[in-house]
Amino acid sequence: MTMLKLTTALLAASALAGVAHAQAAASTDEVEALRAQVQAMQAQIQALAQVAADNNKALADTNKKLANQSVSWKGMPETSGPDGFKFKLNGELQYDFGQINNPGNRIVTPNLGFTGRSRRLLIGASGSLPGDFSYNFQFNFAEGVVDYEDVIFEWAPHRTPLTFTVGYFYPFSSLDNMTSNRFIPVLERSQLNDAFNNGRRLGFAVTYVNPKNDFRIQLGAFNQGINGNAALGYSATSTVTPAATPGGTPTVATSVSANNAGLFDRTGYQGSARVVWSPKIYGGQAHLAASFQWREFATDARGLRYRARPFVFTTDQRFIDTTVAGSGDTIVGLEALYIWGPFHVQGEGQYLHVRGYRPGYTVTPPQAITGTAYPQDADFASGYIEGGWWITGETRGYKNGKIDRTKILHPVSEGGWGGLQLAGRVDYLNLSDQVGNTAANSAGLVNGGRQIGYIGVLNYWPIDYVRIAAQYTHAEIRGGPLAAQVVPLSTQIPAGREYSTDAFALRAQIDF
Repeated sequence: MTMLKLTTALLAASALAGVAHAQAAASTDEVEALRAQVQAMQAQIQALAQVAADNNKALADTNKKLANQSVSWKGMPETSGPDGFKFKLNGELQYDFGQINNPGNRIVTPNLGFTGRSRRLLIGASGSLPGDFSYNFQFNFAEGVVDYEDVIFEWAPHRTPLTFTVGYFYPFSSLDNMTSNRFIPVLERSQLNDAFNNGRRLGFAVTYVNPKNDFRIQLGAFNQGINGNAALGYSATSTVTPAATPGGTPTVATSVSANNAGLFDRTGYQGSARVVWSPKIYGGQAHLAASFQWREFATDARGLRYRARPFVFTTDQRFIDTTVAGSGDTIVGLEALYIWGPFHVQGEGQYLHVRGYRPGYTVTPPQAITGTAYPQDADFASGYIEGGWWITGETRGYKNGKIDRTKILHPVSEGGWGGLQLAGRVDYLNLSDQVGNTAANSAGLVNGGRQIGYIGVLNYWPIDYVRIAAQYTHAEIRGGPLAAQVVPLSTQIPAGREYSTDAFALRAQIDF
C-alpha cells in the first residue's frame, strides 16, 4: 500500500514536472515572440525618430533661409535672399516743357520757341549675386526711341579695395557725369560734357578705394558707344564747303557709312584716369578730383564734332558748333565740391587739345577725314561754378565719391512741406581758337563760338523721389556758325559778333 502510494506520488510528480516543463517551454516561445515584436517596434521607432530628425533639420534650414530673406523699400521693393542675392526694379520719368527765344527771330528753324518732350523714360533693374558680383542696367524709351543708360556688371572681391566694372558707362571724366541726372540741381549737365562728347562708352574699369583717407583711383579702357559711331557724333564720310565770308565757318555735311550704322567699325578708343579725395573737413564734406582722357578717333572718321545745346533739351538747335579733323584729342579736368549744412559750392574745368591734321593731309582708304584741317592744333576750354542752398535745411547727399540722394527732412507724406532748394550756375564754353597767323580768315581761326550761360533754378521735392523744377537761363553767344545770320549788319568778322537768348523750362520728375 505504501509502495502504491509512493509510486502514485512519483507518477504524479513526473506528470506535474512534465506539465511544468511544457508550460515553461510555451512561456519561452511567447517571450521570444514578444521580444521580437519589441525589437521590431524599436526599429520602427528609431526609423521614425530619424525621419523626425531629418524633418526638423529641413525645417530649420528652411527657417534659416526664410530668416535670411527680406524685403526693404528703396523707392521700389528690394528683395534680399541668402548668399548675397538681391534684386530691385528701378526707373525714372522726366517731362520737360520750355520756351527758348529765337535770337532776333533770324534763325529759320521750327525747333525754337515753346515745346515739350519726354526727357527720360527709364526702366531697369539692379541687384547682386553670390561671389560679390552686382549688376545694373536701364533702358530709355523717351520720344519713342530705345536707348541705353548704364548697362554694367561689377565684381568687388570681399576684403579687397578693388572693384572691377565691365559694360556701358561713363568714362571717369567729370563730377557732373558721375552724378545721376536725378541729383544735379540744374536741368542738364554742364556744357563740357555735352560739347566734349563725354558720353557713355563700352569699356572695362578698375577702381581702388582706400576708406581710411577717403581716396580713390579710377582707371578705364574704353571703346565707343554701344550704338556705333553715331552715338558719339562720329560720321564715316564728309563733304566740306569753304566759308562764304572771311572768319566764317566752313559747312560740313556728314553721313554715316552703310555698314550697319557703325555697329562693326568701333575702331576708336579711349583711356581714362581719375583720382578723387573726399575728406570731411571743417564740419562739411569736401571733394577734390583730377581726371585725364586720351582719345583716338575712329579710323573711318578722323575728326570729331564739338557742339552744345543752350542749356535745355527742349531744342536740338546749337548756337556753337564746329568739326575739327584730327587723329584724336586729350582732355585734362579738375573738380571741386564742398557741402556745408544746407549750402554747397561746386566747380569744374576742362581743357581739350585736338591732335589735328594740317591742310592737305590725306589718309589711305578705308580711313576718312571728318571736319576741317587747320594750320595748328586747336585748344578748347570749358568750366562752370555752381552754388546751392536748401532753404528747408536739408544737406546735399554725397556717397562713394559722387553726389547722392538728399534725404528730405519733412516730406508731405509725413505731413510736412517737402524740401526746397535754390541753386545757380555760371557755365562757360569756348569752341573758338586762333590756329593761324591772322584772325581775319577762316584758315587761321576755328569759329566754333563761345557760349556763357547764367542759370537759376528752384527745385521742390515733396518727397525723396519726386521733383518739380523751374529754371531760367540767359545765354550769351559770341561767334559760331549762326553769328553772321543773327547779327547780319555788324562790321566785325562773324567770330566776333555777339548775341543772346533766354530760356525758361519746367521739369516734372519721379524715380523709383
